[in-house]
Amino acid sequence: MKSTDRYAVQTYVRNRKGAFNAGRGIACKNADEARRRAEQSCKGRANIGAAAMLLKGDEYLGSTEEPIILAVFGVCPPDVIDEIPF
Repeated sequence: MKSTDRYAVQTYVRNRKGAFNAGRGIACKNADEARRRAEQSCKGRANIGAAAMLLKGDEYLGSTEEPIILAVFGVCPPDVIDEIPF
């Protein structure tokens, strides 16, 4: 399996019951872009939070390891915040 590094942003919204729902996922070219886009996505009204992350795995086979959270902005689910490596 050839492992590749991919960067992405996952946005979060709240549903009518107040629970977190995953919003739009955004592919990014590098870690800096992922952090920047995650921060920018929280400035509007649609998203309550966003996480920039590194995804490792084989994109062709669709197998990936657990995401590595690079940064969190706004309000995100507790399991995302718990994964921050710092």
